[in-house]
Amino acid sequence: MKYMVFVIDDGTGLATPGEMAAISAFNDRLRAGGHWVFAAGIGAPNTATVVDNRRGQAVFTGGPFLESKE
Repeated sequence: MKYMVFVIDDGTGLATPGEMAAISAFNDRLRAGGHWVFAAGIGAPNTATVVDNRRGQAVFTGGPFLESKE
C-alpha cells in the first residue's frame, strides 16, 4: 500500500529550524524504510483542479473540493 502526503505552505513564512529538522528526520525514516517514492512541490489549494472520473466521464472542478449536494 502506498500513501501520498501533501504539505501545504500557508505562505506565512518559512518553517522554524525545529520544524525543518523534524521534517528531515521524517523523510530520512521514509527513505531508510524503503517507503520514499518522490517529493515535489504543489500549488496552493485555491489553484487546484479536481478531476472526478467515478461515473466514467471526467468532471473537472476548480478549487480543492468536489462538487456535491449539500
